[in-house]
Amino acid sequence: MKPRMEKPPNEPGVRSNDTATVEALLRRELPRLERFCRHLLGPDADVDDAVQLTAIKAYQSFPNFRHEAPVALWLERIATHVVIDLLRQPRRRAVSLLVVEDSARSLAPSAERVMGAKARLLRTYEHLEKMSPRNRTAFVLHVLEERPVEEVASLMGASRVTTRSRVFLVRRALIAAAKRDPILKELFEEGRGQ
Repeated sequence: MKPRMEKPPNEPGVRSNDTATVEALLRRELPRLERFCRHLLGPDADVDDAVQLTAIKAYQSFPNFRHEAPVALWLERIATHVVIDLLRQPRRRAVSLLVVEDSARSLAPSAERVMGAKARLLRTYEHLEKMSPRNRTAFVLHVLEERPVEEVASLMGASRVTTRSRVFLVRRALIAAAKRDPILKELFEEGRGQ
């Protein structure tokens, strides 16, 4: 299990009209937001767009922030909804899986393993792109980010039952796809062996 990063404490002294402090908070959280958006969107995605949109929405809505949750969690909620909106748009990129597979064949065994892992990750996100944005996001947050269902439900503004259902639907679709896709099948077999 991945170690979880501690959420920074609330910023009780921050007032909604204190633009310098709000900008400093956003700057401090940008690396975390970038990692968060990259996990939700996948490799080779337009992560910068997601981070910028999240920062803009956070800056605009900060006067309404009630400090009931840590700033980091509040920003993750905004980012989750930004990513879902981006996933609903027609895709502007294509996953270059064939290039990864071709280059892996000519490398040393350890480099070949790394490239194989990247190929499996890219293939997973290729299949995830076929899922509904909300289902995909719930799956990535719960399975890949290893967040509890309650936290995923909170980030997405959904019930626990709905969140579990979304994760189940994606997992079932990926298992079905793995029967037809040898690269994805390797990933599931590798996961069972650990």
